[in-house]
Amino acid sequence: VKPGQFLIAGLFDVHDNYHPITRKLQSINPRSLQRVQSMIYAIDAINNNSNLLPNITLGLYLFDSGGSSQLALTHAIDMIRNDLQKPKANEKMCNCINTAADCNAITNLTDIHMIQQTFNKKIIGVIGPRSSKESIITATLFTTYKMPQISYASTSRTLSDKSRFGSFFRTVPSDTYQAQAIVDIVKYFGWDYIAVVSTNDQYGNQLRAKIVTLASEYQICIAINAQFPSQFHDQIISDIVNRLVNNVKVKTIILICSEAEAKVLLKEAQYQNLTGRMWLGSDAWGNSPVIARTYSDVVIGMIGVTLLQSKQKLNKYHEYLKTLNLCNNNINPWFNEYWYQFMSDNVTDYLKCGQMKNLSNNYSIEFYSKSSLAAYVMDGVYAFAYALHKVLKCNNIFCHSRIIRQEDSLLWRDVTQNLKRVHFNGYTTTQFKFDHMGNSRPKYDIFQLQLTKDSDSNKAESSKHLYFKKIGTWEINETTNSSWFMISENNLSRDHVVSSRCSNDCQPGTRQYITTSKCCWQCLPCLKHQISSKINADTCTSCKRGSKPNNNQTDCVEISPTESKLIDPIPLVVLITTAVSFLLTITTWLIIFKNRSTPIVKASNIALTYTLLFFIGLCHVSPVMFILPKALVGCHYIFPVILLPPANLNIVIINKIRIIVKLFKDKSFSRQVNFWNRDIGQFILIIGEIIIINSLILVITALDPVIIERYVTEDNLVYFRCKTRYELGAYLSMAILLIITTISAYLTYRARHIPARFHEAKYVSLASLLICFFTCIYIPTIIFAHGPVQSTIGAFGMIGLIIGILLCLFTNKIYVILFVPQVNNRQRTIM
Repeated sequence: VKPGQFLIAGLFDVHDNYHPITRKLQSINPRSLQRVQSMIYAIDAINNNSNLLPNITLGLYLFDSGGSSQLALTHAIDMIRNDLQKPKANEKMCNCINTAADCNAITNLTDIHMIQQTFNKKIIGVIGPRSSKESIITATLFTTYKMPQISYASTSRTLSDKSRFGSFFRTVPSDTYQAQAIVDIVKYFGWDYIAVVSTNDQYGNQLRAKIVTLASEYQICIAINAQFPSQFHDQIISDIVNRLVNNVKVKTIILICSEAEAKVLLKEAQYQNLTGRMWLGSDAWGNSPVIARTYSDVVIGMIGVTLLQSKQKLNKYHEYLKTLNLCNNNINPWFNEYWYQFMSDNVTDYLKCGQMKNLSNNYSIEFYSKSSLAAYVMDGVYAFAYALHKVLKCNNIFCHSRIIRQEDSLLWRDVTQNLKRVHFNGYTTTQFKFDHMGNSRPKYDIFQLQLTKDSDSNKAESSKHLYFKKIGTWEINETTNSSWFMISENNLSRDHVVSSRCSNDCQPGTRQYITTSKCCWQCLPCLKHQISSKINADTCTSCKRGSKPNNNQTDCVEISPTESKLIDPIPLVVLITTAVSFLLTITTWLIIFKNRSTPIVKASNIALTYTLLFFIGLCHVSPVMFILPKALVGCHYIFPVILLPPANLNIVIINKIRIIVKLFKDKSFSRQVNFWNRDIGQFILIIGEIIIINSLILVITALDPVIIERYVTEDNLVYFRCKTRYELGAYLSMAILLIITTISAYLTYRARHIPARFHEAKYVSLASLLICFFTCIYIPTIIFAHGPVQSTIGAFGMIGLIIGILLCLFTNKIYVILFVPQVNNRQRTIM
């Protein structure tokens, strides 16, 4: 006990592994011993601070729980009983304000001394314990009596329940945040097949359960989810390690337990040669130098999540530690006990303090290591000091006390209420305060156990120099209440970072086929017509019409349009047939021209005959347009080229039939009387009609321009097709052709009764019918057919029309001219 007007109790697990039956403690834990020292350091610093609790001296009362909930509860009961059983003196505390007017109960300095002595053993609160299991059981008791308690390391989220633990506070965050930090680390390294091992207690179970829940949300599989009792059972631990050894795909192991419990499990891991794994340690042991030194072959490369380390603010504290010796630190009852175990039997030499060697240079450095929890212990002590400062209504000079001395429970209540409102410049953060659940701001450092630069990589793991290097930070932004996570790749050593996955990624072009769990799969290639564009795709998707998978089936690419080449069989046949047809037309024209003075030629109106042959010649352009690649030619001219020649040809045929019909049907018909009935008049009339029809079609095409469009068939074949932008122009142009054809059909019908001996009428009527038949095939082909079908039908249809008209209108004439010239006279020629 360190005497003082107010006491702060400290509950630390100085010794390891208290045995409840034998009631014996094992060796001292040097890191816990340092936490005791940090409380002593904070008490001394407060007592030496004239601005905090002036004229008040704080004392401390230290207890060793041995890491046992049972022993911690025993000490808690002692604290409550001893404090409540103090004599209920009637001394009155005076509200002294530099005058005795308000201090009727105080008559002299002796009375003041007597009042101060009343507070010599007054415990205002408890610092500790470390583990959640101890804090839960002690907080239940302390809350009953409203005694405030501040833990420096208990992180179980159960302790955030203020309905159960109203007087419990902690300078550390809840495990809810630590679980998120651990899962964020797992996500960062891409581990999706891991093991989670914890102790079967409040701390282990709740942190493990939260990690499992978060892992499920992020599609992380827990291949091994195990727990072992706090009171060690060697067989259970051996079985857990054996499972880890046998599951070779689990490379990352999250271990949630205390340092002492981690030692036991890692010792078994070392025995079973569980190496080459990535251990992810919770804050209770994540940067333990003892574990790093003792089990280096197992944990090298491990990553630990620890509470924020404030190294700069602790520099004076660590210098203070090095000033301690066996003579100046008697207030810490376990300090000398710890150092005696390293000394020879001749202890008297070390008791000569003036001749004593520097302990930090001669013995274990664990006591002097920079522990993160020391800062959290000191912030807890300062929180009590600032709360008491408010309760006693202190200013910078003096503290004012109650007029009447209160019961302990009332003082505890007031301290508890003021703890909720304290804020000060702490060791762990510049603005320390408790949130509404009694927790502090969540912020973690992330460490990795790495080789020092001078370590030889060829040495055995046990002989290498290892140290924990800070590689990242995780914290909650107070403003946005969102997490901020960062790992420095420059500080990270990837030499021992493993890949903890059940299956390798399925690359684009394949899909996952889940086997045993959602993280174990086979990679199956996509079907021929399907793709997957992302890693680990659940399914493959079919390409939309007009596209196909690329070579590695990672993306859909547009199918190149199928275009006929001029050397392909069908285009070649079309070109040859067109050439033969054109030669026939030229030959016919030459023969007609050579024999233009003969009766059989003159009888047919030589001007119309030349016009007819001219448009038959122009029709040869249409088959070629059908087979040429549309991307090359463009579609701007295709509709005029394929529509105008047959339309013009039809106009000539219509006029020939009209003249024949009028000759035989109209008795008043006279070529000498009417100009339009003469040859020149008929020619001008035909040219005029052709100009009108051609102009109309060209204007329609200009108003509704033709564009090139990709057309995809049901079989996913792609062709270029020509269409008007609004479809109206093409339909109007074809409607004009259809009207002309209808007129031709009507006149042909009227010419059905012309005498059979009038051969010209018969041939012209046959040509008209041929045009009608062609139009009935031609127009649907242009509208409904696409690709090679359209090109083939359109080209051969036009060639057939050309040859058909040549045969119908000129076969007889050529035959007479060439083979029976004796009948080529006026008497034998009708018309």
